[in-house]
Amino acid sequence: MMKKICEQDREPGRAAGGAAVLLPPREAGGHRRGAALVVALSAVVVVMLSVMLLLGYISSMTHRQNDTEELAQARLSQASAVEGLTRMARRGEIDPSGELPDFEIAGMITSFSVVESWQSGLHEHLIPLPDGARNAAVAVSGGVLLVAWNDASGNLFVESYDPVDWSLDGRVSIPLEGSPDWSLLGVNESAAGAGILAAIVLESSADQDRVVLLDTYGHSVAFDGDIPNMTDSSILQMAMLNGVAVLLVSDGLNGGAMVPLYSWEIQRLSAPEATCPVITSGGDLLAGSGPEIASLGARGVEGWIETDVDGDGRPDIVWFGSQSLAAYSQGRGQLFVDGPQGMRLVAWGSFEGSGGLAGLWVDPSGGACWRRLGWNGFQPLPGDPVPGEGWSGRIHGAQGLFTGVCSGSIVLRNVSGSVDTTIAGASGSVILDLNGDRGIDVVEVSSAGVRIVSNVIGSAGMSMTVEAVTIGNTVVVSECYIIEAPAPGPSSSHGGIR
Repeated sequence: MMKKICEQDREPGRAAGGAAVLLPPREAGGHRRGAALVVALSAVVVVMLSVMLLLGYISSMTHRQNDTEELAQARLSQASAVEGLTRMARRGEIDPSGELPDFEIAGMITSFSVVESWQSGLHEHLIPLPDGARNAAVAVSGGVLLVAWNDASGNLFVESYDPVDWSLDGRVSIPLEGSPDWSLLGVNESAAGAGILAAIVLESSADQDRVVLLDTYGHSVAFDGDIPNMTDSSILQMAMLNGVAVLLVSDGLNGGAMVPLYSWEIQRLSAPEATCPVITSGGDLLAGSGPEIASLGARGVEGWIETDVDGDGRPDIVWFGSQSLAAYSQGRGQLFVDGPQGMRLVAWGSFEGSGGLAGLWVDPSGGACWRRLGWNGFQPLPGDPVPGEGWSGRIHGAQGLFTGVCSGSIVLRNVSGSVDTTIAGASGSVILDLNGDRGIDVVEVSSAGVRIVSNVIGSAGMSMTVEAVTIGNTVVVSECYIIEAPAPGPSSSHGGIR
C-alpha cells in the first residue's frame, strides 16, 4: 500500500523519497548589520573614553596651572611682605622681642615669627702699613681699593686690595725724584675697562710734571709735561675719552684743561658757573672748548660726584662748593644751580623722604634752611630731614639712618636718636663706596694703617632671622629671611665701635 508523504512532513533539504536536494543560500545582510553595529558601538565607547581621559587631563592641567599660579602669587606676596617688614625695621618700628605684624597682600596673609636675633654692629678691617710709611692715601678704582704711600728712601708704593676679603692683590713701586708732591687718582669705568688701574700725578717745582699710569698687570708708563691749572684747589680726574687716556684738571672755578697723555696736546676747557669740566662714566665730556666763555666771577667748586639724584635710574652729576650746589640731570639734559644770596652751603646729600638732592644753607646771622631739588629747580624744604646739628659736607642717608661729618667726627645716627655712633675722626677719613654695592664705607688713614668700616648704614643695629609663612587657598609657602635694622631703644655705643 502506497503512503503519501505530505510536503510539510519532509525534512528540509531532502526531496520526496528521501533524496537530498541543494537549497539556495540564505541572504547575509542581517549578520553584516549586526557586526557594523558592534563596531560602531565600540568606536563610540573608545571616543567617550578618550573624551573622558582628555577632560580629566585638562582638568588636571587646570588644577596644576592654578596651583602653580597660586604658588607664584604666594611667593610674590611673601616677598612684598618681607620688603614691608624690612622698611618698618629700618625705620625703627620693629622690636624683635615683641610680636611682628601680619601683611595681607593679594588676598594672602603672611605672618612672621622671630627665629633668632642679635646685635650686628659695624664690620671693620685694618690694613697695616709698614714702618716708615708716609703720606698714605687711598682711592677706589674699578671696584678695587688702592692704598699708596712713600718711604724715606724715595720710593712710592701702590697696593691694590680685593674689596671682598681685603686680601692683597698686588704692589707696584715707583721711584720718586726730588721728593715731589703726588696724588693718587682712581679711574672711571671706561678707563678701568681698558685695563687702567690708577694714575699717579707727580707735581714738580720745575716745568716738567709727570703722570704715571698703572695697569691691572702691574705695569707702569710715565708721561712728562707741564700740567696747567695745578693749584691747591684743583680737581683732578683720570678718564678715557673716545679711547684716549686723558687727565682733566680744573682751576677750582669753572675752567680747566684736558691733557691727552700720549700726545700732551693741551685743550682749554670751560663749563657753566658753579660747575667744572667732567667726563661721565658713560664717556661724555661735560664742558665747552676755550677759556673765552669762562666766568671770571664764578663761584668756586670744591668737588663733584656722579650719582642718581632725580630717581630716573641714570647717574647724574652733582657739583658742590661753599656758595653753590649744582646738579646736571643726564636723563633730562638739564642743569640746575642753587646759591641763595648771602648764604653758605654747609651740608648736602640725597635722603629718603626729601625728594632727592637737598642742601643746608646758613646765613651770617646763623639762620639755616634746607633747599631741595624739585622738577623745576631748587625749592625750600620744610622741616629738617637730618637729625641734630653740626653736620658738614656730604651726608649719606638711607634706611632711616644718616652718616657724615658732624662736629668733627664721622657719625651714624637715626631720627629717633636710638642710634648715635661715632665711627671715625673726620681728619684723615673719607666716605665712599669701596666695592660698588652702593653701601657707604668709611676709610680712616692713620699711622696704624688703613682702617675700613664696611657698609656703615646696612650693617649697623639689630639683625634677626624671621620665618615668613604665606597661606593661600591651596598652597602654603614658608621661608626664612635675615632682616637688618637699627636697634630700638637707647644705644650705649656712643663714642666707639661695638
